[in-house]
Amino acid sequence: MEIDVAVIGAGTAGLAAAVQLARYGIGTVVFERGEPGGQIWTANRVDNYLGLPGLGGMALAKRFLGHARRVGVRIVQEEVLELVAGKVFTIRTAERKLKAKAVIVATGAEPRRLDGVDGRTGSMLMYDTRELADFWGKDTIILGGGDAALDRALRLKNVCSRIRVLSRGSITAHPGLVAECRRAGIKMVQDVGRWKVGLGDGGFVITTKTGSFQAGAVLASLGKEPRTSLLPRTIEQLAPTFPDGKTRLPGLYLVGDIAAGRFRQTSVAAGMGVAAAMHAADFLKRWHGIKVKGGSGWR
Repeated sequence: MEIDVAVIGAGTAGLAAAVQLARYGIGTVVFERGEPGGQIWTANRVDNYLGLPGLGGMALAKRFLGHARRVGVRIVQEEVLELVAGKVFTIRTAERKLKAKAVIVATGAEPRRLDGVDGRTGSMLMYDTRELADFWGKDTIILGGGDAALDRALRLKNVCSRIRVLSRGSITAHPGLVAECRRAGIKMVQDVGRWKVGLGDGGFVITTKTGSFQAGAVLASLGKEPRTSLLPRTIEQLAPTFPDGKTRLPGLYLVGDIAAGRFRQTSVAAGMGVAAAMHAADFLKRWHGIKVKGGSGWR
């Protein structure tokens, strides 16, 4: 089986690319290993998406999915296990193997892990808030002081018995998030230095230069690393351009959090997805003679 474009990842960037390709009439399949919608499912609120200020992450993800389905985007819930570059690309999942003339990789980023604690601290060392029920009634400490850490604190404030945020240095989150956390009564402790997370009676003990903190659950919000294990070469070798994600391999594009660097914002991911789709449409016309409905400049 051969398709025109495979999009790997059904987050903001992948869905935006797929919608644009559908509008061009280009045959596209989106592969997603988890729940379509991406990481914004777990956002308490998204404030930077033009025209939809303050919308909850889950509500925004549902709008993105609804838009994609309305224009006929096909989403296959299968994990892509292998991507092989060639004149056309080979994609393998556990269920199938197929060819694609172009591939848009939107696999996102994954949380940085705590050193030396995974595998021995139990299930309540968490890296996201997808399963809110896991935090119900727990005294929770969030490690990190950026936007994501404080957004998660606000999402959990009505779920946990208590929330505290520990930051190694100064809190770097947007001042609006800081003010909102203060209004919500969320304690934020700055400049605790390096921490050590260990087991205590019925939970965790976090040891810092300013003292020890006990909690029933720990949520680590320490930034993210691009999810690159699927790529046929390193990101440095592929050298994606911004914003269209074009790489040194013709027909391969990297978009969204995998390639955005510090610009990991929902609005940026959507723009990158559209830009990649526009470039891919031109590539398919020139290299493969694919007819594009309305031309690649069509709005």
